[in-house]
Amino acid sequence: MFVSKFHPKIFPFSKLPQHCQLAIVWWMVVNERIWVCSEDIVAAKNSWNDEKLLKLAVKNSLAFYNSKYGKECFGMASIPIKIFMNGISDVTGDSFEEYHSSFCMNHRVEDHPKRHRWPLIINPETGSIHDGYHRFHTYVNQGVNKVGCIWLV
Repeated sequence: MFVSKFHPKIFPFSKLPQHCQLAIVWWMVVNERIWVCSEDIVAAKNSWNDEKLLKLAVKNSLAFYNSKYGKECFGMASIPIKIFMNGISDVTGDSFEEYHSSFCMNHRVEDHPKRHRWPLIINPETGSIHDGYHRFHTYVNQGVNKVGCIWLV
């Protein structure tokens, strides 16, 4: 398994740090629609063009998700960002620098805080990124050496 060499730890959702919970809810509710929407998120989705409002709704809904999904387990590990950079080069056939430059030119790559960074959501078997490509490119731009990664167990 890809993640085994990075000393992964398993936590129930309710015990994860808040920034990890936020990334999971964004992935499970906003992007993939696997978990049910809280009332706050339903209301915010009606204003889909306002991403800040949606992020606030996700944050305000954490108590709901801790109550409903708090026992669901997630793996967590810190993984060198170079591993993802090399993996992307292997898949695209381009140099990572070419791919990264093209991605940043063609997608909105926002600045993210340097503390409490949202982790990447990955496949624990392969290390492929399920969610967090925009974050990943921001972290590359910020010179991050290791990135937090989480996955559903």
